[in-house]
Formats: sequence, C-alpha cells, structure tokens
Amino acid sequence: MRTWLLIAFMACLSVSIAQAAAVGPYPVDAQTLHLWHFDASSGSNVLDMATVNPLNLPLVNGATLVLSADGYGNALNTYDGTTGVSPYAGDAVNAIALSRLTGADGAFTFEAIVRPDMAPGTEPTHMEIICAEADGANEARGFQFRIQDGGTALRFQSLAGSVLAFDAPITYTAGQWYHVAVSYNGSPNTPGNLKLYWTALGTATSAQQVGSTTFNLTADLTGTVMSRFAVGNELRTTGGIGAENFEGLIDEVRISGIARAPEDMMLRSSIPWARNPVPANGQQSIDPATTTKLAWNTAELSNVTGHYLYLAEGEPNMSVNPIVITDLADPIESSLSGLKTDKVYFWRVDESINNSAPTDANTVTGPIWSFETIKSVPSISANPENTSVFVGETAVFVMEFDSLTTPTVSWYKAEEPAILLATQSDAGTKTNGDFTVSVASLGNGSFSTSLSVGNVEMADEAYYYCTVTNGSSEITTSLSVSLTVKRPVAHYPFDGNVNDVVGTEHGTLKGEPNDISLPGFITGVPNLGQAIELDGTQYVQLSTQAYPKGGLGAALEAGTIACWVRIDTFNTPVAMILGTHNDGTGPGCQMWFAGTNGQQINFRLRQNTGDADMPHVIGTSAASLVGDGQWHLIAATYEKGAVGQLYLDGVPLGGSDAYTANPAFDPWDYPMIIGANNNRGLVTDFLDGAIDDVIIFNYRLTGLEIADMYLVGNPDAVLCLRPYENAFDFDGNCRVDLADFATFASKWLSCGRYPEAACGE
Repeated sequence: MRTWLLIAFMACLSVSIAQAAAVGPYPVDAQTLHLWHFDASSGSNVLDMATVNPLNLPLVNGATLVLSADGYGNALNTYDGTTGVSPYAGDAVNAIALSRLTGADGAFTFEAIVRPDMAPGTEPTHMEIICAEADGANEARGFQFRIQDGGTALRFQSLAGSVLAFDAPITYTAGQWYHVAVSYNGSPNTPGNLKLYWTALGTATSAQQVGSTTFNLTADLTGTVMSRFAVGNELRTTGGIGAENFEGLIDEVRISGIARAPEDMMLRSSIPWARNPVPANGQQSIDPATTTKLAWNTAELSNVTGHYLYLAEGEPNMSVNPIVITDLADPIESSLSGLKTDKVYFWRVDESINNSAPTDANTVTGPIWSFETIKSVPSISANPENTSVFVGETAVFVMEFDSLTTPTVSWYKAEEPAILLATQSDAGTKTNGDFTVSVASLGNGSFSTSLSVGNVEMADEAYYYCTVTNGSSEITTSLSVSLTVKRPVAHYPFDGNVNDVVGTEHGTLKGEPNDISLPGFITGVPNLGQAIELDGTQYVQLSTQAYPKGGLGAALEAGTIACWVRIDTFNTPVAMILGTHNDGTGPGCQMWFAGTNGQQINFRLRQNTGDADMPHVIGTSAASLVGDGQWHLIAATYEKGAVGQLYLDGVPLGGSDAYTANPAFDPWDYPMIIGANNNRGLVTDFLDGAIDDVIIFNYRLTGLEIADMYLVGNPDAVLCLRPYENAFDFDGNCRVDLADFATFASKWLSCGRYPEAACGE
C-alpha cells in the first residue's frame, strides 16, 4: 500500500465556483465575507473561516455543537423547545457595522442549511436564522432573516435603510434539512433585486426561489448602522435579549458580498464522500509521538482514480497544495510526521474522478475533518461547581484536567489579595487546617483535584478557584465558584413590630396617602404569634439592602421565599405579597395574586438584561382564596441553572420555569415592599388582607421542608404531596383502602372484548 510523506504546504489552492456549487461544505472564495462551518471552536467561540476581518461567535445560553447532516461535521444547536433558555451564537455586547456584512455596492447573500426540529405550528415564536439587531427605532436596527407565521413563511426583514418585510410561503418537515438563502444585487429600488430561496437537501443542485420574483428592496442596508450579530436568535433587548431562537440546527452559514446565483448556493446532503477517517473526526488527545499516519476509505463513487489529501494546522480553509495518492485499496493510508502538541489539525480528502485535477469541477470535494493533539500545558476538562452547605458541614469542590507531565495544583480563596489555601504536586493530599487539597490520577494524562472545606462557618462564604501548572511552566486557572452557607437571611414574624429577627433589615410601617393610616397587628397563624393586617392602602417598606438581593448568598441566585397570607377582598387585577422593580430592563422580584378571585399565584425574578432566562412560575388554586378567613402558606423556590417552583399550603402548585445558570443583579434602585409593589418608585398593587411570618432563605428548600413549614401553622392537616403513584388508588385520596377495593370489585367481570360474544369464552 503506497504511503506519502506530508511535507510543507506552499501555494494557495484556488477553488472554482463550479466546484463549490457541486459538492461539499463551502470553501472561502473571493466573494465570501464570513463563513461558519460550526465544526471547530476556539474555547467557547465558533471560528469564522474568513481570514479578513473575521467574526468569531461565542456560544451563549447553552448553545452547543452537535452532529450535522452527513458530511458536514457539526452544526449549531439552538433548540430549547419552550423552556425560555434562548441559546444562540453571537455577541450581545459588541456591535458591528452592517458594512461588514455586504459588498461595497451593498449587495449580499445570506445563506445556511437548517434543520427545524419543531413541527410547523408548534414553535413558540419566530425562529431567527441570521440576525443583526440593535435597540431603538427601526432605522437604527439591522435585519432579521427568519421563519415565522407558525412555520409557513420565510421572512427577510430590512430595518436599516428600507424598513420592509418580504415573505415567501414555505413548507417543511421537522427533522429534515433545507438550504435557505436571501440575496440582494445592490441595485436599490429595482423590482426583483431581492430573492428568497428554500430548498430541501438531497438531489437538488441549485437553490429554488420562493415568493415573489419582483421583491424590491428600496434602499441598501445602511452600512454605518451598528448592530449586534447572531446566528440562531435575535439580540434585541426589547422583550428580553435572544428571545426568538431557532428551534433546531443551523450549519454552513455563509455571508457573501454579492448576490449569488442559485447554482452557486446549493449544498447536497447525500454525496458519498471519502469516509471512516482515522483519527476520527473531532478526536482529541492525539499523541504526536505515536500518530504516524492518516487513513480513510474511498468514496462510494464510480470512476475514482485517486485522492487529493489536504492537511492544515489551525485553520480549515486548506490553503495548501494537496498530496496526490493513487492507491484505491481500502483503507487508504498516508504517512504523517511533524505533528505538534497543543494544536488542532484539519484535513480533507477530495476524490479524483477519471483523473480530474484538484480544481476540476468533476473532483468531489470531501468534508473537513479535524483532530486535536494532546496538550502540553494543563487543560481543564471539567470546572468546579458552586456548592451550598450548612454551618458545620463540609463543602467539596472538584475539578478535572489533563496534563502531559507532573502537575502542581493550588487552590485559592478569591479575595483581595487571593489567599492560597494549599498546594499539592502530583497525586496525593495536602491539609492546611480545615482545608484539604487532593490530586488523583485518572490515567492517560487525566487528573482530578478536590478542595474540601471542613467545619464550614460564615467566614468561609466566598468564591474559590484552582490553578494548575506543570513542566511547561504555564498556569491554567479554573472558573471561580461560590461556597454559600445555607441559612435564612431575613425573617419578619410581625409579632408586634416589623423587625427582621435574623438580621438588621428592619421594616417601616407605611400607608397611602401620607401615612394617615398605618398597618396594625392581629392574632396570626396558630403557633406563630401575631400578624400584620393591611387594608389595601398600607404596606411594609424595607430598604434597598433588603433580601432577596444580588450578591453571594444573598438569596437571588438561589433561595426560598415563604409567607402566610389571608386575603380579605380582591377588587384589583393584581395584589402583591412583596416586590420591587428597577428602572428600565433592570432586575426585579415579585410575588403576587392575580386572576379570578386571586386564585392565580405568580412568582417572578428578573435579571439585569430583562425577562429572558428568568423564572416566572404560575399556579392556579382550585378554590377561591378570597374571603375564606383562612391562612394560606405561599412559597416559591428557585436556583440558578435549575427551575422555579410554587407551593400552596405545603403542596406543589403549577408548573416550573427555567432559571439561567449565570444571572446578574444590580443593587435595588427602590426599597423592597411587603404588601404591595414598588414599581420603579411608585407603590401599587396593594394587598387587602393579612400577612404573617415572611421568611427568606438563600437556598432552595425541598418539598418536604415546605410541607413541614405548613404543618407548623396547621398541625392537623394531612397532605398529599403528589398524586399517589399506585394504579389502585381509584378515589385519589393518597391511600389504597376498602373504598378502592369496592371500586375494583365492581368491575371484576367487566369485559371490553369485541364482539361481545367473546366475553363468554
């Protein structure tokens, strides 16, 4: 079997437009402004294949790279169903000029291959494919290219220059791949200057135009407009940043400075490329010392007469001369030398058909494969995670990493300056007081390290991080993670006053208008002393330092809010239990009653960037809560990276809603209020009734802990915390007894066969 030495790569490979149209992932040609294959990322950034003024796109809110259509490596996954997580690839901070997305004359082509994974009519909102957005009036925004109207229309919406929307009818089947594109020829106010395309991948060799053939973009996109750019979502903060994610996969996003012809856009999905690469596509930790060849199988094509092998370090554009290989007996092999550590290599095998040359249109361009060599510097494979414990317990942080040579691990408490807790070289354990650092080998150059904080006390509540170094002398640093001491951070029992009995954030009695009438105190929940009574004009004002608030262990990143409420009358759309709300799109925290007779209970957190990715949980009581003279326990639990949950009288109520893993909260602009809402400085939405025992924890209580809290105030109650998981509990009373047996016996000889004569067998 013939082998070839891979040597230095010299001249740039020119790839014809005809070849790009025929097969394979797109190369970068002279008209390509930006191109994202979504196959290789740099840290959390997706690399732009363009070498001039590239746009590398961060992966945000859980967007991932997953297997794409056959031959296209990976794709961007922005699917979240209806969870509200809103993933995307883009930059929500740094805006770009629209001139970076068009040719000098304003012409452009935006295209991609997409796989919608929600059936038409089921997606929760528009599904953005490519979007450049900014806040403000339309003329200061960019454009949107998306699927909308329940999946029945493809829209290009110009917002900079011409404020116009162009819609074309489309159909799709969930889970299938399509090519989608919009082109504009740079001649404004000319009928037919803009075209939309929607084409099922498969046998088609050119893009299929949809919609009107006389679409007229009356002005170029305004090149000086500054917009945030994203793939798979929008980035306008109105309504919450990134609220229109594409429910599926997006790949091969190409932006060109010309209006490409239909035959210059189509990608195929069923080309039998060269296959079975060794190393496997995406394989990591390849050792240069032992990896001496590349191998693959010949494409299942007629008249293959040879192979053109390309290999490039660090970028997949293949600007190198190919190695010519004529072997046809599988597996094809090519010798390999000169690999370096700490590198990503890209390679491709094109198939020569009837001795076609590398740039011949008949040569079948293969997919781009990649592998990553082992790292000489330490590389973190799993960062430590936040943890919460009670006083006196032990907190443990764990991190995993790779290192070619003996590692030295150090753990720090992140203060100013940072405090070194302990250092351990190679496998072993080092103890410093209540701090223990351990390092363990997992084999094949992989290690784990842990920090144990014993006998935790309040002084240990802080952020912690780890550093690793080895023979390379370079330092690798983990993410900083938090240690939170679980505790109640505020408690207002309202026993004759509005003081915080676990802290110092005391309240002040208030009434509207002008404090003429102030709240009073009455007999409260049994076993809980007194309560505060409100007449619909009164409230308790806390301060801007009151809990929950932003900060480590301050009950906004994770927490529980619980209180007892008696509703006397409900003559308003909303009655707040507590709440405050910053100006603009800033943070907020509210718990309130709404709906018919106040039966709908709501809890919402809002972070600095608005409503996106925050828990808003809603539950509806089966019976009216108004005027029954009863005390009801209302509670909400939440934790970043998890979900929020409501409880009514010790039992879970309603659904749950996702909470972003990385919330950010500015300090409160306006004081927290109990019994009403501080709506950006205006007190509204008063409660007419009474409140007792408001307590706020900085961790998420369990369902059983909430149930125990309810039983303190109602010790004779019997709770069914969830539907009894037994098929024989026919009456749903959380037990199987004689009543259920009677129901079962009454149907003992019932028969569901057809025809009925079969029941006598």
